[in-house]
Amino acid sequence: MSEPIGIIGLGLLGSAVAERLHEAGRSLRGFDPRRPDDLPVELCPDASQVFVNCSPVIFSLPTSRESTLVIDEVESVLKPGQIVLDTTTGSPEEMSALAERLQQLDVHYLEANVAGSSALLRAGEAGILIGGDETIAEALKPLFADLTDAGAHYLGPVGNASRFKLVHNLILGLNRAVIAEALQFAESLGFDSSRAVSVLRQTAAASVALTGKGERMAERRYHPPQARLA
Repeated sequence: MSEPIGIIGLGLLGSAVAERLHEAGRSLRGFDPRRPDDLPVELCPDASQVFVNCSPVIFSLPTSRESTLVIDEVESVLKPGQIVLDTTTGSPEEMSALAERLQQLDVHYLEANVAGSSALLRAGEAGILIGGDETIAEALKPLFADLTDAGAHYLGPVGNASRFKLVHNLILGLNRAVIAEALQFAESLGFDSSRAVSVLRQTAAASVALTGKGERMAERRYHPPQARLA
């Protein structure tokens, strides 16, 4: 039987990762200081115990600074050949520095940025942006297939996935801003915003952002959150 997969960080994205992998039949062990008890994950007392028992280990943390802090904590138990798969949205420079540090320990580090919200990943509709050793990325294809139906896209060395996510998020953020402006404009002209979303989804103005966020905007439904910004 293969080793269980580890997950460090079980918030919005980490919980979606856990649910996808559990549905695919994967055995999971994880750590989060909040110790959520409603996920299909065997909780460990600390991050080190996850690394002792698992490979690969997936990070789903607030920023790349937290990724570095976790490595500081677990460095003494890292094993040659171990794989860290980091879904954290962070600084490309910090990601590259962390990869170089782990390379000295013969530990493989890959970025696995999620191109979409935790809700999209949970539905299998968020692509994954990969940066790191292409051979390792190729070996992890079955894992990526369990995580999402939208595909994993290899973009080159560590740092490239984080850079490309900036491109992705620029388009996505502007798209959402335009949707908000358009719905406010529709309301000012006397149209019901929910009806406007329904019509727009059937036109050339349709988009994933409109489908995922438009109705929430129309209803002023902002909770629960699907992503957080630092």
